[in-house]
Amino acid sequence: MNTRRRIAKKIILAGDPHAFDDGTLLAEVEQHEARLANDPEVQRRKAEAREVVNREYLPVLIIGLLFTAVLWGSAAWFIPGLVKPAFAAIAFIATSAFLWRTVRG
Repeated sequence: MNTRRRIAKKIILAGDPHAFDDGTLLAEVEQHEARLANDPEVQRRKAEAREVVNREYLPVLIIGLLFTAVLWGSAAWFIPGLVKPAFAAIAFIATSAFLWRTVRG
């Protein structure tokens, strides 16, 4: 769930009777987003979280890339009738891109 929906849900669940007035909910959500964007504590926590994710998922990414390289390379080597080297290279790039988006995204 994106940030706007989470904030709007919190405002609605808080029981604000004017939450559905014209523009009130949107204005309150935008005000809250602006506070979060300018808060140095929030920015520090986001930076720490990014560092932790980078540190924890780097080995997963490296092992995954090595595994896919071995997988597609051996498929092209041992099954040349079914897997051409060009296809193996394209499949490795596609698999690596998927792995990158999974780990980083």
